[in-house]
Amino acid sequence: MDAILTRDRRSAGRTATLLPWDMMRAMTAAARFVATYSQYIISTFRDLRSFDQKGVKSFETPSSSRLMPKGGTRVLPLWNRGGSDDRPENTILLDEAVRHLLAACAILIAGFAARRDIGVRSAHYGCLAEKENGLLFMSIYIGKTDKDRVDIPVPAILKIVVQTLEELSADTREAKGTKWLFEVAFDLNKLTRLVSSRFHQTIDAFLKFAGAAPPEGQDSWNLSIHMLRRGYGIWYFYGLTGGSTDALSMMFRHNDPNMTRIYFTMALPGEINRLKSELDVRLRSSVANRTKEDQAWIDSAYDRLSYLKSHQQAFDEPRCEIFVEKMLGLWKGTESVIGAGGKALYNDVQAIAERAMASIRIGSRANDPGALQTPLLQRFFDYAETHFLEPVLGTNMWCAANPHDPQHRANAECLKLKGRGNAPWKKDGRPEDLMPDFDFACNRVCVGCRFGAAFNDGQRALQEEVEEHRRAAGDAATASLKHEGELLLAELEAAITRAGPVSKGGNI
Repeated sequence: MDAILTRDRRSAGRTATLLPWDMMRAMTAAARFVATYSQYIISTFRDLRSFDQKGVKSFETPSSSRLMPKGGTRVLPLWNRGGSDDRPENTILLDEAVRHLLAACAILIAGFAARRDIGVRSAHYGCLAEKENGLLFMSIYIGKTDKDRVDIPVPAILKIVVQTLEELSADTREAKGTKWLFEVAFDLNKLTRLVSSRFHQTIDAFLKFAGAAPPEGQDSWNLSIHMLRRGYGIWYFYGLTGGSTDALSMMFRHNDPNMTRIYFTMALPGEINRLKSELDVRLRSSVANRTKEDQAWIDSAYDRLSYLKSHQQAFDEPRCEIFVEKMLGLWKGTESVIGAGGKALYNDVQAIAERAMASIRIGSRANDPGALQTPLLQRFFDYAETHFLEPVLGTNMWCAANPHDPQHRANAECLKLKGRGNAPWKKDGRPEDLMPDFDFACNRVCVGCRFGAAFNDGQRALQEEVEEHRRAAGDAATASLKHEGELLLAELEAAITRAGPVSKGGNI
């Protein structure tokens, strides 16, 4: 009881951030393990069940050993060695193998379905269904909002994952009369003893076994299911340019597609500043005059402030990482940009690089590019922390407008467009826009905005849009439609011309 109280009375901390490239490594390791080891482990598992019924022990059967991956690790059909650690080299016991397989399946379900721990554990027999249109859906329990099972669209790779779990849990489900896929009993006569599915512990052990090195700067992965859910959102938000917030909202089961963006960009910094101000007022009173209630509030406020700052940092870290990646691309010449916001960023990158070079003492006539990398990176990160660059979901553009700057909001084309649709006689009670509204943004709108930036992929999308308009105008059914199509085409081409020429580094 004391242990449970100690564990549960603590305030929940923030979920750490899993960056896209590390998430891909973890999911690749999981997919590879399921593809190469699942049938071998299941066959060995069935061998052990058969041995238990016959009262015999064996290290392997020919049918199972043939399934062992070439050059892989041998799975022994034993739950334990009876207290002895003596076992052949390059082997693992079945307990460890099944734990690894459950962990790998959990990684793939959490990563592709963007679900919390309770949702992953709710995987049950018959949870996959293929619709008439060929789309695959997985029925998963949503504990925070719906409090019910919900059909989530998933890729076909999860067919193999669910089939693996169904085969592995089949006899346990039959013996218990349940449908849960992550329950595997050691002994069908003792159904309370199950192979561990404590994912916060077993996932790290699996990744270590699979040879996946921890993220840079970490000694271990410390990977939780919720990190994979957050990683899905970060990957989508920063990596899938052209994606829709509606799709992300549906996957996350959020009521508002802009909820996450608004929360971290506006609400969280405001709450931090408010708490700091209130804390400063309380701290001005002398220690001698503080009541127990005052001191308790101050202690609680410190904890809350620390939590909020770390929570914001979790969102800010990948934002800055992607921002710096774009800046490095512009500096090296691997990225190019058009648009007024892109040109301003490019000019800032050049100015930062010149200042970084000026700060380096060159010891020889040979200019070592490596000597510039460290101070340049630090200056880029400093810049990213105080400036804004975020993908405009639903388009292939990026926005450099600072939502905290009223002048930026006044000049944002998406907000101007939104304002044209507002009834001027209904201003009373209408809240002020606190940030650019991407619901009123598209490639055409953003490329003409002073804060718009189109990098390589955005420029390709714009040219594809030009060709699409040209084809539409040429295939118009009437002269009137043809004329309107040609006007739209001319407007888009003019906007792209004004956004150019292309700014690209690589000559430094």
